[in-house]
Amino acid sequence: GTFSNKILINKRQVWIAGGIGITPFLAMAKDLDATQQVDLYYSTKTADEAVYLHTLKELSSKKPNLRVIAFDAEKQGFMTIDYVLENSKDLDDANFMICGPASMMKAMRSQLKARAINKKNIKQFQNKKPHSINAVMSVHGLRTLSWSIESLATAHIADDPRCDHLIIWCGSKAEHLPAKH
Repeated sequence: GTFSNKILINKRQVWIAGGIGITPFLAMAKDLDATQQVDLYYSTKTADEAVYLHTLKELSSKKPNLRVIAFDAEKQGFMTIDYVLENSKDLDDANFMICGPASMMKAMRSQLKARAINKKNIKQFQNKKPHSINAVMSVHGLRTLSWSIESLATAHIADDPRCDHLIIWCGSKAEHLPAKH
């Protein structure tokens, strides 16, 4: 299915990203509609791994309807839905979007269901090939275009003049590469 905030019914949304799972939320944050109220939880193993935090904080300073909450697992442990519910308000009919390592997405979904959150209000990124290699080109720090490894070979995206850097990942392992130009 489509992983986009534009197709959600509810204007109140909570986005939960684990590590490289921040990638789809970057473009969504940039294009965030003023009628939507979003809390974006960005969880990483360490503070140093939150490579997009500065970009997201800068964007949220221009969009009052976007609140970015960084979560450092090294200092805070694993993020739980209890943490989210304690730090976000007005969630009675909110949509929850989750993207990150499979184990994190499974745990978050399970915890949301245990809190009686309607399963129609829970969306998670579905990679049909969980061990496939994927690439995302970052344009001006935010816009992202995605390719599977099958099309990456012919796309020459690292040579694209719009490309800031390239992120290549397989499962939960990611590599950030600067553009070649």
